[in-house]
Amino acid sequence: MNSHAAQSPAGGIVRHALPYTAPTAACRCTQKTCGGITPAPYCPEHGTTAAPALEWHPGGGLRCGYLFRRALLA
Repeated sequence: MNSHAAQSPAGGIVRHALPYTAPTAACRCTQKTCGGITPAPYCPEHGTTAAPALEWHPGGGLRCGYLFRRALLA
């Protein structure tokens, strides 16, 4: 599985994104164990009209696993 981060949700692999800043209480996105999110189109921070800054990565891939382990140590 690909371990590279991407600037957009491209490709056939299910991806989710790591926001460059921590989501606030207004965030309506699905939270992932790696600290990433699956952006919801109606989210005021990460929706389709918000032009969010996100690092996309394959869910369950090497990057996702690395971020999950790093979150456990924090």
